[in-house]
Amino acid sequence: MNKSDFHLNNDFSADSSMLLSELLPAMQKLGYSEIAITEHLDLLPQELTLHGIPPLQKYMNTIQHYRQKYPQIKLHCGIEVGDFQAVKPFADSILEAMGFDLVLGSVHFVPEHINVAIPMPKPLSIAQVIAYYEQNLALAE
Repeated sequence: MNKSDFHLNNDFSADSSMLLSELLPAMQKLGYSEIAITEHLDLLPQELTLHGIPPLQKYMNTIQHYRQKYPQIKLHCGIEVGDFQAVKPFADSILEAMGFDLVLGSVHFVPEHINVAIPMPKPLSIAQVIAYYEQNLALAE
């Protein structure tokens, strides 16, 4: 049986401190044969102000280094574009230049700048749940 995971973040993403030098030996020990690192590319103004654009070329070079170091694991260089439906033209211009193996989209924010990707202090209202659903539909389109 082949084990794979196609949504892993490491320290190139603001929400992870995992190093590839730690992740890959663990994945190998657990018997994974194929994985994709999908670092965050968060382009909404509130995220750019806080985190900026990650060093994408450095990230891709790091993946290439680990592909050579761990040839027994098929390692894909991916990206997770947060709120892709809201930043598509800007994101597309970056994605076209980079040539990632895999692109994921995700919805992190609902109205009132509530980030649903982190623990929330209180449950979402019905209107916020509906907005989240609608944003996911827009992303899927």
